[in-house]
Amino acid sequence: MTFHVYNKHGVIKRRRYTCSTCQRTYSNRQNLNRHVKYECGKPPSFKCQFCHKGFTQNHALKVHVFKSTEEGHYCYSCGRKYKYKKHLNRHVRYECGMFQERHNCSNCYRSYKHRHHLLRHIKFHCGKPPAFHCQSCNKAFHRKDVLEVHFLSQHANLI
Repeated sequence: MTFHVYNKHGVIKRRRYTCSTCQRTYSNRQNLNRHVKYECGKPPSFKCQFCHKGFTQNHALKVHVFKSTEEGHYCYSCGRKYKYKKHLNRHVRYECGMFQERHNCSNCYRSYKHRHHLLRHIKFHCGKPPAFHCQSCNKAFHRKDVLEVHFLSQHANLI
């Protein structure tokens, strides 16, 4: 569990592991051990057929070739490259700002990426008075969870 929290969430202070031979650093001991066992000081046994750069692992060569060749699908807006067209389409739809359709509320200034977020805004929020009021100050909120976050961050001394 500690390794998961450390590796995925960065909650625990990160310790760096350094290779004593080449001084490369790694975020965990497993990666350092893999480097020492399979990479460090080993002659490259996989060579790129285009630039003749050497690699100690076949996977590293495949990544290099993919990034170096014209194969793949490119985003015309930001230049990112994807192996599969479906990943490019997802990027264009949800991440890349150039082709991103916005859904605007006709009653106020709000704008949303997804139509269902706009519909939720219209149904529960737009033009409706906030239902949740802070007992410690005059602020009001449309959602209870937002009120709770506000209270914990602004009035923690009252707990």
